[in-house]
Amino acid sequence: MVYNFIVYFLLKTAHYLCIITINMKKYILLAFVILASCSIDSSNSHSTTLKIKIRPDSFHSSGELSDFASIQKIIPLETNDSCLIMEIKKAVFFDGRFFLLDERSQKVLEFDFDGNFITQIGARGEGPGQYLETHDFSICDQTGNIYISDYYKFHVYSYDGKHLESVKLNYSGYNMSVIDPDTIVFWGNSRDYRLRVSNSDGNIFDEYIPYHPKQRTGISFPLSKQSDLIDIHVPTCDTIYTVKRGNLMASAFLDFGEYAFTMNDFNKLSDTKKGKVQSYIINECDCISCYTFLKSDSAVFLHLRYSGNVYSGFYNLNTSETRFFRHDKIANDLFNSFFYFNPIGVIGNKYILQIDPHYLINNLDSDFLSKEENRKVLSTITEYSNPVLLIVEPIFKK
Repeated sequence: MVYNFIVYFLLKTAHYLCIITINMKKYILLAFVILASCSIDSSNSHSTTLKIKIRPDSFHSSGELSDFASIQKIIPLETNDSCLIMEIKKAVFFDGRFFLLDERSQKVLEFDFDGNFITQIGARGEGPGQYLETHDFSICDQTGNIYISDYYKFHVYSYDGKHLESVKLNYSGYNMSVIDPDTIVFWGNSRDYRLRVSNSDGNIFDEYIPYHPKQRTGISFPLSKQSDLIDIHVPTCDTIYTVKRGNLMASAFLDFGEYAFTMNDFNKLSDTKKGKVQSYIINECDCISCYTFLKSDSAVFLHLRYSGNVYSGFYNLNTSETRFFRHDKIANDLFNSFFYFNPIGVIGNKYILQIDPHYLINNLDSDFLSKEENRKVLSTITEYSNPVLLIVEPIFKK
């Protein structure tokens, strides 16, 4: 009798635990999975995701620009008092137009494919439809509306720049990306690092990746969008996540092997070094860390840190080939001028870069720039012109 009662009790307990588990908010479960993936060793199985194997033997101490990139188009941006640009942080190509964020001068500007200025989206200020401080923007594929982040709010503008609405948030929306008119993804900043998925009113319906001090490293493009997919690159985490229709899933695993910086490594640090983990990783840790993950239709561009140096390069999605060059040792053999290879956006299987015009003007006699089509394109620029866009395609030479 006692035995039967015990069995009955255990079965009922298991039954109710199962119900509770099923009805728990899924973000708690996924947050646990995410944190676990950041702390496990690289040898663990990630069979359901794209696995990108990266080892120091794929790092080259120097290289030439033509070794891994081909310039497909040069686009000088129109320069006038209404569209002066200091530096482009982000570029989005949508419906044949470039939308550019100049974070330093706090502008979102729209240009056509030939670089002709169309309009400015919103403006900095405290009036209706103006933003105090913006660090990101996104475009809704379904409506063409432009969403601009602000200090605990975001603003929505029509395709031609008309202000439609402003929505207040009770959380940080430092970075944002729009999946559809009623699904917006936000990534916070500082101690508010976490992923939130909200509706058009800013009300959260899912929350993932709670903050951990291990995330205190600067990265580029924590959110990068391809159609209805948004890639999430969490600082010092070796797993890339994707949000699709509001659901989070692991999509890529950066396999650094024994060179990974794991949660176990973090836990062994002193409290002082835990508070300055970015400095530790850059200057003291003999590990590989990624701070840019930007995917195109055919490749993934990565910025990697290793042994005090920064390496830039591509992973070929078709052949799994990887090649990386030391960032400050890439010789520009195309027009004999040094510039950092920092993509600011993606257009199909190509990447968008910017370059200061004086680097081009001073090297017009180079073989590449002296070509008739390039000279014609650059004939209108001066030392004081806006940055020039370069559309480049990754290449993989043996």
